[in-house]
Amino acid sequence: MGVKDLPVAGSCPETHHPKALAIGTYFLASGVDVHVGVNPQVTGSELVTNVLTAAKEDFPITTDALFGGKIIYEEDSVKAAELIIERIKMKRKALGI
Repeated sequence: MGVKDLPVAGSCPETHHPKALAIGTYFLASGVDVHVGVNPQVTGSELVTNVLTAAKEDFPITTDALFGGKIIYEEDSVKAAELIIERIKMKRKALGI
């Protein structure tokens, strides 16, 4: 079992430093979902936005398909928690737990 298979996620509701996205990218490459609560400074490009945030079923090339993790961009903390829990449940189901 790899890190990408674990039902875990990270959350950074407020990124106060540019390093936050770099750290989040490390977790993405490890297969961990990362929630950010402010607009990540990558949304100027539709391609990059889709690669980082889209589900593997919705876009041909995504970090979700390549590594198993994606950016969950949601400003509302309750909605963010629901999206994180949904992804954790999906990974738990894949593990049979």
